[in-house]
Amino acid sequence: MVDRRHYVLEALHPRGGGFKIMCFLDLETDYINPYELATKINNIALLEFITQGVLCILHLITRHWVMFFLCLPYLYYNVNLYLHRRHLVYATEVFSELSKEKKQRDGLEYRGR
Repeated sequence: MVDRRHYVLEALHPRGGGFKIMCFLDLETDYINPYELATKINNIALLEFITQGVLCILHLITRHWVMFFLCLPYLYYNVNLYLHRRHLVYATEVFSELSKEKKQRDGLEYRGR
């Protein structure tokens, strides 16, 4: 599953974190089922990985070295998540993710409670 570092990077990403939080809120209020949630998040995650990789390569090609070196750790992290298949959300494990996501939103997970 996804570890804590992924949540920190998701919070820094303007669209990814908000979209996932809204999906989890829809699941919590029974607007969508777990299968739909897993499908939406998995489709968006792969698209975000590809977009970030292309932007990192464009920074390299256009010789924007500072931006390239700032994007490189996040690209490495995304590739690592993809290769180990930790970027996927499974419909059978969604409700355990729901409680983690609620703790993340409230900030309780990082305070040790």
